[in-house]
Amino acid sequence: MTIHIKLIIMRDLFRLMLKMIETNRLLLKPRSLQYLDDCLAMDRDPEVTRYIPGPWNKSDEHIAFIKQRMAIRFPEKMGYYAVLEKSSKQFLGWVMLLPFQQHAGIAEIGWRFNRQSWGFGYATEAALELKNLALELQDFHTLLAEVMPGNEASIRLCEKLGLSVSDEYEVEHQLYVLKLS
Repeated sequence: MTIHIKLIIMRDLFRLMLKMIETNRLLLKPRSLQYLDDCLAMDRDPEVTRYIPGPWNKSDEHIAFIKQRMAIRFPEKMGYYAVLEKSSKQFLGWVMLLPFQQHAGIAEIGWRFNRQSWGFGYATEAALELKNLALELQDFHTLLAEVMPGNEASIRLCEKLGLSVSDEYEVEHQLYVLKLS
């Protein structure tokens, strides 16, 4: 069996561990290659990635970056979720809940949404579901989000989630934290 086939099998097994989450207006589904073109288009919008450094305008690097993120195995119920509008199944963006690599017991929450979905509360609705998921997980005592200064929309979302500014951990940008226990 080739390495490529093994990676595909591992990726597919991982996706089985992530269950679809349904809200009143949204479906949160494990992010997969099915959403690659949507993610690429979203990331190429300079307003969407204004506060996020990355290879957004370098096609091969960008594709490799997203595929690499999709292939990573995370603990159960954690990872990247594609966010879809429930009735139309339209891709709106993604949310993530990941173990924070620098410290055990900390979960990191994040999001990115295409510009057409801004202003409708989709990010709040999806992120609240992941916050609730983090509260259910026994291995985490803290939820955090790393936000670049000036990213007012993400700062407001952190506040809606109950996260507040902290300098407790050393990160590259501004840190917002919520103690879960």
